[in-house]
This record gives sequence, C-alpha cells and structure tokens, in this order.
Amino acid sequence: MVELAGSLAGFPRAARLCAALLGSLLALAGCGGGGDDSAGSTDGACAYLTKDDVEGALNGPFAPPRPNESPSGSAVQVCTWYPEAGKDGRGFVQLTVSTFKGKGRTQFDNQRKITPGAKVIAGVGEGAFAGRFGPNTKVTALKGDRLVEVLSVDQRTATELVKAALERV
Repeated sequence: MVELAGSLAGFPRAARLCAALLGSLLALAGCGGGGDDSAGSTDGACAYLTKDDVEGALNGPFAPPRPNESPSGSAVQVCTWYPEAGKDGRGFVQLTVSTFKGKGRTQFDNQRKITPGAKVIAGVGEGAFAGRFGPNTKVTALKGDRLVEVLSVDQRTATELVKAALERV
C-alpha cells in the first residue's frame, strides 16, 4: 500500500492519499467478518491489547474483540473492539499490526508523509505520529519492523492503547 503511494510521487496529493486509503481499506476488508465473536480472540493483533486495556481507555464495557480473517502469521493483522450491545460505550478501537521485514522504518516514514496533518508524538516506540481519519484519530508507532496502529475516537485514547500494544509486540 505505502509502496504504491510512494510510486505515485508525480501525481497530485489527492491521488496519493486515495492510494493510501485504498490500501488501508483492502487491509481492513476482512475485519469482523464471519468469526465467532462470543469468545473473543487472542490471535494476531487481538493478542496485543486486552479487554481491560480497551475498557479502561474508553471508560465503558466492550464486547470481545473481532479479529480479521487474515491467516495467522499474515503480514497485516487487524482486531476491532466495539461497545457491548445496549451499553453506553464511547467509540471503538481498531488495532492493526503490520510486519515489513527489513523495511519497517521506510514504511513508517512513507506512511507519515502521506498522512494528512501528521503530528509527531515523542516518547512512543521508535517513532510515532497521529493523524485524523474522519471523526477519528489514528496513531501509528514503529517497533522494529512492525507498525502498530490504533484508530479510535481521539489522540489520547489511541496513544494510550498504542503504548499498551507496544509492550506486548
């Protein structure tokens, strides 16, 4: 996804942004589908945050996480938490962990360049930044060859959860 956006350097910023967003949507397409949501999951990205992490950050009860349908060991793992049905929950949390063998820093730098209004966050991982995505905020952090990203309601929440995930990655 980011490599595609990087190869569009001669195109207008809107075209590069569309390429990046399309790549993100393709990575997320399987999120929440078909799995047994009643038991939750400790596979893939779901292993890096606990229900307590999410409930503490968003001050409310959350249902078990919904992993994407990527096979275990896939380069991109996604997990999403939603408020429990009928409960007064605030927002949602989506954690994405992407592995780029030998290219983590390059992917991180490219992602930051194409994120509208990216703001550097000091003291998180080997580098981190935040950007707005519609009404939500995504925080992206680097650890080795992995990008750890949390999309949630605000920068404080997303940063808190990225830090928790980084401890387990």
